[in-house]
Amino acid sequence: VSRHVKINLIKNDILQEEPDDCQAEKRRRMGSPNERKSLDSHPYSFHNRAKSTAELFFLSIDKAGGRHCLPPSKAFLLLSQIRLARSFYSHETRVAAVESRLRALTCILHSHPSQDALSGYFQAQPELCSEIADLVRPTVASANVSSLSRLWVPPMVPKVEDNDADVLTSHTSAIDAVADSGVIPFSVRTLAVETLTALVSRRDGVGSALTNVARQANVLTELGVGKGQFLGLLPALIRFTLAAFSAFLSENKEKSSNGFMMETEDDVDLQVGLAFLQASKVPLMPGNQGEERALEFIDSVLTLTSAVISVPTGTAALVDCGLIPAIVSAIAQDSKVASLTNKFSDDTYTSGLFTFIIGQAIQLIEGAVATLGHALSAFNDLNGVDILVNRLHVETEYVRINCGNGHLEGSNGENCALMAARRVLLFSIVNCLTVVFHQQDSSSNHATSGPSGGAQLRKGVLSESLKDILDNVDSYGGVMAALTATLLSDVMNADPQVVHHVHKSGLATSFLRLLSKKECNNEENSCIDLDWKEPSLPQSSELIMAIPNVISALSLTEDGAKSIKNENPFPSLLSIFCCPKYAMPYSRCLLNEMAAIVGTGLDEIMRHVPRLKPLVMSAIVRAMHRIIYLGNNLRNEEDDHPIHLNKLSDDNQKYSCDATEIQRTCIMQYAYNIGQMLEQILHSEDHCGPFVDAGGVEAILDTYPLLIPGGRHLLSHISCQSSPSLASLTHSTTTNAFVVAIKGLSSHNDPHKIIQKVTDGLNKELDKLSKTQNGLRQCSNATNVLLKIPLSSEEDESGENKSLNISGILEGVPNLALHMLEAADSSSSVVAPLSCFLRNILSIEWHTNVLSSIIRVACQRHNEIGGGFSRREREWQKLITSEQFTTLIVRMSLLHISTMYEVCRIRTKENYEEQDLERWKVPDDDDCKIFPTCYRLRIVCAEGAVVRDGIEIDSCLSVGNLEMGEIVDA
Repeated sequence: VSRHVKINLIKNDILQEEPDDCQAEKRRRMGSPNERKSLDSHPYSFHNRAKSTAELFFLSIDKAGGRHCLPPSKAFLLLSQIRLARSFYSHETRVAAVESRLRALTCILHSHPSQDALSGYFQAQPELCSEIADLVRPTVASANVSSLSRLWVPPMVPKVEDNDADVLTSHTSAIDAVADSGVIPFSVRTLAVETLTALVSRRDGVGSALTNVARQANVLTELGVGKGQFLGLLPALIRFTLAAFSAFLSENKEKSSNGFMMETEDDVDLQVGLAFLQASKVPLMPGNQGEERALEFIDSVLTLTSAVISVPTGTAALVDCGLIPAIVSAIAQDSKVASLTNKFSDDTYTSGLFTFIIGQAIQLIEGAVATLGHALSAFNDLNGVDILVNRLHVETEYVRINCGNGHLEGSNGENCALMAARRVLLFSIVNCLTVVFHQQDSSSNHATSGPSGGAQLRKGVLSESLKDILDNVDSYGGVMAALTATLLSDVMNADPQVVHHVHKSGLATSFLRLLSKKECNNEENSCIDLDWKEPSLPQSSELIMAIPNVISALSLTEDGAKSIKNENPFPSLLSIFCCPKYAMPYSRCLLNEMAAIVGTGLDEIMRHVPRLKPLVMSAIVRAMHRIIYLGNNLRNEEDDHPIHLNKLSDDNQKYSCDATEIQRTCIMQYAYNIGQMLEQILHSEDHCGPFVDAGGVEAILDTYPLLIPGGRHLLSHISCQSSPSLASLTHSTTTNAFVVAIKGLSSHNDPHKIIQKVTDGLNKELDKLSKTQNGLRQCSNATNVLLKIPLSSEEDESGENKSLNISGILEGVPNLALHMLEAADSSSSVVAPLSCFLRNILSIEWHTNVLSSIIRVACQRHNEIGGGFSRREREWQKLITSEQFTTLIVRMSLLHISTMYEVCRIRTKENYEEQDLERWKVPDDDDCKIFPTCYRLRIVCAEGAVVRDGIEIDSCLSVGNLEMGEIVDA
């Protein structure tokens, strides 16, 4: 029979015996500083005196009559009740439990993938969101907080009114009303705001709407975000925090302008009375600590507001409740204080919080203006643009004064580093101005119109600030310069009449100075690179992407286009794409198809300003010549200093990295960038003729052979192919881009010119093959030609065509694995000639594919126009029937026939099958000698590579990712 058992625990049963004074003093001395502080304030609190949960549990069982009197099903219930009663008996434990739960809620809202699980959790506790919101409700009205700014009194002589005496004795400044709630601990209030932020900002799908979890919890309703809810929680909280912030700014303004008042004898009695009253109250926290806590709470509230602003319904509700006037008032007050005092110019934590909060407030305006039209109207009515421009001028003026004579250099000659919060503020101001100007220009409602961007530039204040940023981009950073460039391009595109002012005021000169180059310090100059200079632009993808837009905007007028033509910034811009400091592994700024984006911008410039087309084409070809120059130097270095892959370094038996590997990766990136750019530019028929006239086809044909590595790099790449008979080494993203470019040129331009240039290049490669074949035969002692091929009935194999017969050329190549060639001194000399020979073969293969593609495109074009014989059609058809072209075909036929014979000869050798089976053995087998001890893998794909735990893609798990340029051992 079940019955209720009542267990009574008295005070002595729960608490431990209090230690004597000696033990307490010992604990105070041996404890940590925080423990000593807590012991000094609370010498022996309940948390230290209470017995453990286990002791209380067994004591309760004994009082109930023993374990046999307690059913097993009730044991855990008893333990949980004891644990709950003990943990929540004191105020400290209750606060700790609330903090733990709020942290857990924040973490799960940010990270949990299941929306259904979270919805079920909040459905089971429908009052949870309301309870969290109650933790952050302000306990002081914003009117009372604002009144404190008028009641500020120096510490020497407090001046109070009778009805405010109690308030002033409790708070030494206006902002203490935010830091000290008096009821809810500061940590709990901050965590509650963070939890609400996580609930609002959670996005489970695409779009800016609230999730089902937030809608079921009625988070916007609990926050008081709705139409007409002026006294809602979040609107009141915003006004409360910003009023305290503005009041504190007013106090500092009065301190900086008026100083301290003198003490008089009439105030002595009042001072003594207030001192007695303050001594009888609980001591407040230090002033700096109170300011920091208050500013941290304001930061949390503005972060919550930013999450609500991202929801369209939340934006409309907050704007209707006066969000814009409250924020603009705080920004204006901060601008006045910043212009009068240097208090917030110190690089301290408090000043950083002040600056960051202003940046957050400006970001809120940006989000509201971008969503609602009447938010822009309210912002313009309050002269918000002028306030932001003045604030930007104050910041740039401070940087110019405190960081050197306009050069942003410190006393040690190094660049002056801006505080992170100041950078955020500058980013927010420039970005907000860009959004405001764009919304004004695109809005059809005249009620929202304010001063345009062109009008602001003509005033001079904004122009000077932007010039300071562009002239000191190394200290402001590339992202800041990119935002400035975007602002300039948007303003000029919206108002072309301001282009003249931009050139006249020096803004254009400051921007073009970004692209100025510095002299190349290395000694690798040739006749075409004698005047080559390395770019000095910051390594910022945003800035590189914005440059073509600004150049296009600067060329909108006739005089502007003439000025751009005289300056010619295009070689400087394109030099970025063939400079090592912008390529992997040194920088990631050119990834994510950055070259294609710049190519699109250059295409826009040439279409709108035809006079700049020759300059752009010449700059592209010049950049390709730079790549050819660097590629030739790299090839010579690879041939002169071959890499010995079997030599290990001393640390962990890994191969040491060679500088030529990084240079080879950079060369491939340079060519890939040019290929992407040409793909965007040459799709227009109008651009093909100038590119061909500038020598672009020859540059493409000369670039490809340099992309093929030499020496052991090439042999390693070939030997590691899983199926050498089917693999194509000429297939890559870069080579495909080059082929597409040449096919587009032949389709939109005279195919006769293109075919002639390609045939000339192919003949040059065949001549090179003749030389490399002779060198390989001499090194390998394979001087006998095993196959006699008659070319025609009248012509026998003789002269220059004899050197293209490669039958028997591999007879002298040793039948050893690549990593074993170095051990045999007699065989090591074959590596370099064999690599050069195979490199020429690959180049000839690519040229042949290009030639066939061009002829195929020309034939298709001939059929599409109805088979007519125009002058252009007659020329290319006459070319392919000429004696010169016939000779080329004969040479290619000889090479093809002899190549197929050599392949068949090798595959019919006696031990070929056994050697092929050896390739498929597991490297761990004891009798497997074909595999080296280690493979070096260099990532050359621009998209990077995925690392898996096996060779099968579908059945193996991904274990990581590698970026372009990385080198790993396998």
